[in-house]
Amino acid sequence: MKDIVFLRMEDLLLFYHEEMKQAGAKPHIRDKKALDSALHAPQATFQGKFLMNIFEMAATYANSICFNHPFLDGNKRVAAISAIAFLYLNGYELNERHKEELADTILLLVNKKLQKSDLTKYFKTHSTKL
Repeated sequence: MKDIVFLRMEDLLLFYHEEMKQAGAKPHIRDKKALDSALHAPQATFQGKFLMNIFEMAATYANSICFNHPFLDGNKRVAAISAIAFLYLNGYELNERHKEELADTILLLVNKKLQKSDLTKYFKTHSTKL
């Protein structure tokens, strides 16, 4: 298995600043520690082995960014972009059935109508190997 490529802080900040620019909003990091925690959550290991597979890691990025709420605005958008980018960096493309499918799925997660495990299943069933 090839090495896993994790997102960097610079990546999350770039995603965030681009989203805020597109929305015409001023970027504001609400909680840098919460952002750092979300960034590192997918990298959890035990005895040198990752605790999650690629799809669980993508779901963890999205879940952690949504619920850690590190930004004043744009958390759900950055969560979605982060998961897509992580999957892509690791050789997968997310295939949405309709334009806003991932956004709708993230909203269900935030509104507690889906769990992180459901998001993991979504990524697994809607991703194809590049």
